[in-house]
Amino acid sequence: MGDSYAGDIAIDDLAFDGCELTGGATIVTPPQDTTGLVGSEIKLTCDASGDPFPTITWTDPKNGTIQGDTGRIKQTGDHGSILDITEARLTDNGLYSCTASNSKSSASASAHIIVEDQPQKCPSGRKSDTGFTPCSNCGIGSYQPETGQTSCLSCPSGQTTDAEGSTSLTMCHDANQPCALGTFSQSGLQPCEPCNTGTYQDGTGQKVCKQCKANTYQDHTGSKDCTACPQGQTTNKQTGSKSKNDCKGMCPPGLYSPTGSSPGCMECAKGGYQPQPGQTACIKCPGGNTTDHTGSISKDACKTYAKCPPGSFNGANGYNPCTLCAIGYFSSDPGATSCQKCSGGFVTKNKGSTSDKDCTVAHLLKPHRLRGLSARILQYYWHWPLCPMSSEPVR
Repeated sequence: MGDSYAGDIAIDDLAFDGCELTGGATIVTPPQDTTGLVGSEIKLTCDASGDPFPTITWTDPKNGTIQGDTGRIKQTGDHGSILDITEARLTDNGLYSCTASNSKSSASASAHIIVEDQPQKCPSGRKSDTGFTPCSNCGIGSYQPETGQTSCLSCPSGQTTDAEGSTSLTMCHDANQPCALGTFSQSGLQPCEPCNTGTYQDGTGQKVCKQCKANTYQDHTGSKDCTACPQGQTTNKQTGSKSKNDCKGMCPPGLYSPTGSSPGCMECAKGGYQPQPGQTACIKCPGGNTTDHTGSISKDACKTYAKCPPGSFNGANGYNPCTLCAIGYFSSDPGATSCQKCSGGFVTKNKGSTSDKDCTVAHLLKPHRLRGLSARILQYYWHWPLCPMSSEPVR
């Protein structure tokens, strides 16, 4: 045998027919796409040949190697040629691959496994070609009391049913009778059609169905009434809806939105209120009155307020009751929500100052530091007129 290294093929192991390599791994029967039901057994076969006979490995849809001959998913058959899945699950769906390899070459093939839900028998009043899902209603004038049926039974001659999906012979009655609740016809007489979703009919012998009213819905056909949206929800339309999903939460009192429902509800601004839910605007306080805060829900919240005069403020709204500006602060305008601080190291003499011109007292000078200062300097700090200075020293 010739020299070889890990992963290399020994020259003496190779066989050729002319210029073609013989004995290499070949897949004779590749796996085929296979469909099975949940809970069933599903098998894929991958027959191979070669000299020496190749080893067969399988990989799952996540490219994980399937090993061993035990477990729910395993290799069986000669040299692992069969992939066997027992009690198939929906999660087993995907592409499976087999690889045959020997010392001369390797070959691969793949196939899909499709796992489907077990079909259910058609219920009474319905049918299908197989008797299993998917199913359709028995037509008007027919019925089916049994499950798993491929056809429906016709009413006796001259009789019909009120609607599709009838389940008993007792639901057959003489034709030309008035349409029952939840149905209609052009003449108002049998045979009749069920009302569509979003509509209803609460009377007999009717030629049309009624539209569900606002804030109600009906997601079934052949109904004699509509269902109210859950408390606090609305359809936001003049008419009802075909689905409960169209019922949206209404903006509560004190809030509004362009549609009257969430998302997007906003509080009524100061000076407005809204006592009703589901509204698209707020009501303005009469007579120029205003409110203490946003989101008011009653006209009683509208009050007459006087603005804080200069020299005072109300941090909430600028209206009475007001607080005088502290020493070192002032407010010039009425209705202030805060006071401005004096600048340049000066303060005011008293509370309630109304102008920055009241900021005349040098804040940084202590009484004991005035000793020895000239009148000119004091005038600079205090902005006071120059007055004759006493010759008596400051104590």
